Amino acid sequence: MIDIQHPNGFHAVVNPDGAFVESWSTADGMELLFARRDMPSGKNRGGIPLCAPIFGPGETVGLNQHGFARNCQWEISDQTESQVKLTLDKPASQVDGLSPVYAGCGMELTIRLLENGLQETLEVRNIGIEPFTANPAFHPYFPVLAGETAEQAKVVIDGRAHQIAADELIATRKIDSISSEAQLVTTRGTWTISGGGLPLFAVWSESPRDFICVEPTESGYLTDNPASEIQPNETKIFTMTLQFFPPPST
Repeated sequence: MIDIQHPNGFHAVVNPDGAFVESWSTADGMELLFARRDMPSGKNRGGIPLCAPIFGPGETVGLNQHGFARNCQWEISDQTESQVKLTLDKPASQVDGLSPVYAGCGMELTIRLLENGLQETLEVRNIGIEPFTANPAFHPYFPVLAGETAEQAKVVIDGRAHQIAADELIATRKIDSISSEAQLVTTRGTWTISGGGLPLFAVWSESPRDFICVEPTESGYLTDNPASEIQPNETKIFTMTLQFFPPPST
């Protein structure tokens, strides 16, 4: 595990196994993410997984759900007190049966703490000889306070507030954004989720009493929208910036 800390005391724990942000907390120790754990469904949920090089079902391009980034061991290429840079090259050495076109997919992920936030910058580069489809997404899990549910939270996008029913959350609600920015408003505080190059938000929860995900994506699932291709020798950059603001003092 890698510990990084901002001078203001905000703290994060990063796991190179899957490039997960396991924890992000304030100076006084308040956790700002739903901590990773095994759920009754048998799935491991929480933290911030990286969905790359694709988001959602990947059968049409020969990949598993959400690609392979979260299932690989990343190398630490650089680290400072408040930032870490992880690199994933030669994924075919870690992914059984990887489609040959994705053998040339190299990725670099920089995770850094801001004054009251956390930023992830993903570079996806094609070091192969064929183009490949890419529509990555970041997948932050936000906690729901005991006694509340995700249905009570407000997701504000382009000035419009959405309160989303449990059945829609389980099915995943997808919302386009002109600004590429969303706010998640709860009694705990407000998170701002900004997506550089990621203008569509997927709002989801498997367990509305535990967490809500507000996920910036390039184009949603491959089954929903066509995705762009990355050509040989081309690099594309995608960014997610999270900021947290506590509720106003009363």
